[in-house]
Amino acid sequence: MTPRIASVMIVAVTMALAGAARADHGHGDRRCGGRGDRAQVVALQQALSSLDRAMADLTRGPRTKASREALAELGVARVRVAEALRLAEMELLPPPPPPPVVIVPPDRKVPPKAPDPMDDRDFADLLSQLKGMAFGSERVALLRDAVKRHRFTTGQVRQVVAIFNFGSEQVDAAATMYPRVVDKADFFKVIADLEFESERDELRRRVEEWDRAGVAPPPGVERP
Repeated sequence: MTPRIASVMIVAVTMALAGAARADHGHGDRRCGGRGDRAQVVALQQALSSLDRAMADLTRGPRTKASREALAELGVARVRVAEALRLAEMELLPPPPPPPVVIVPPDRKVPPKAPDPMDDRDFADLLSQLKGMAFGSERVALLRDAVKRHRFTTGQVRQVVAIFNFGSEQVDAAATMYPRVVDKADFFKVIADLEFESERDELRRRVEEWDRAGVAPPPGVERP
């Protein structure tokens, strides 16, 4: 892929984002009822995959000034698409289930049991699948499936994040796993692992957004 084609792709993605914004405005009443726009999510996922392939192509090509500039512009476009996709997917998420009711006899108190994270064998299988995928968007999609059924420790999140090549992908992966982390008090270690302050600030912002949205930590685990 040439830098010129990359620039054309950025313009196309920008137009797609503008269309998604118009669709979001036009479907506001429907989304307030708890139903998101699946077509918009699919379109954004396809745009993210296209950007990943373009970035990979430029990375393998000659390192010229034009290619570096195009790669930087693609990175900015990817962050915008990933953010739009995250917001669209949040609209599709069902409300979190209520916490289990624990009946405590009046003569004694039983502290709630913290949920168990993914066991070592299943986690090793997950890491193997992630490493076998070529694109960051495919890895994030697999993580979205995994967090529906499993919880994770901060240490496991750090291992997953280390697999991703680009800082924006690392932020996506960490933010995707955050609501299912059992030891949120240690999540600052994931933030500290990121290379650039701009990436650390972006992950902090997304963590705070999850907390404001009312994503409760697992029983027995305090908020960070």
